[in-house]
Amino acid sequence: MQIIVKSHHAHVGAQLKERATSKLERVERFYPRIMTIEIEFHENGKAAIVKHRVNVTATAKQHVMRASAAGPDPMTAVDRVVEKLETQVRRLKGKVTRKGRASGPGAPSIRTSS
Repeated sequence: MQIIVKSHHAHVGAQLKERATSKLERVERFYPRIMTIEIEFHENGKAAIVKHRVNVTATAKQHVMRASAAGPDPMTAVDRVVEKLETQVRRLKGKVTRKGRASGPGAPSIRTSS
């Protein structure tokens, strides 16, 4: 999995980049088919309470998941966006595994009629 860190009107230090990368690597354990994760930091100088915004885009073979969160500091925003992305990845994993199972009205029955 490749993690790309970008910034828009914000300075991303080495420590912040490393911590954000380590938190986003946890998402891969839920759905190992994720190929790339792009994390983008934005800083808004005008708003006093919500100053930092983080956008994350995770790309799998046939799926794209996006999450966005804001906070007073960049690490809080990263924590919030990781929670949102983990929820989306868990839901996707559930949909993919359910779709592969042989169940439903057209699936063959376990019971055999004699």
